[in-house]
Amino acid sequence: TDEGLITIVVRKIIKRFLNQEDHFNIIRYSYKQIKESPSILKDEIISLSLLSENKVILIEDCTENLSKDIEEIIKQTKQT
Repeated sequence: TDEGLITIVVRKIIKRFLNQEDHFNIIRYSYKQIKESPSILKDEIISLSLLSENKVILIEDCTENLSKDIEEIIKQTKQT
């Protein structure tokens, strides 16, 4: 993987959704954490940020199955 390119893309995404690189509204999880406990992502999705309108959730060290896993968590979130 190209870590430098990944870093550039992540920064662009953060700038797109946050007015400034506000570290309090950037939430980071590893893919392993999400797989072991999907409820943490579900809780993060439905929670509101106290400091900003937006927040960015970064999932690091992902695999090719990430899209399917996230889709399932989002479906569960919509059901609650």
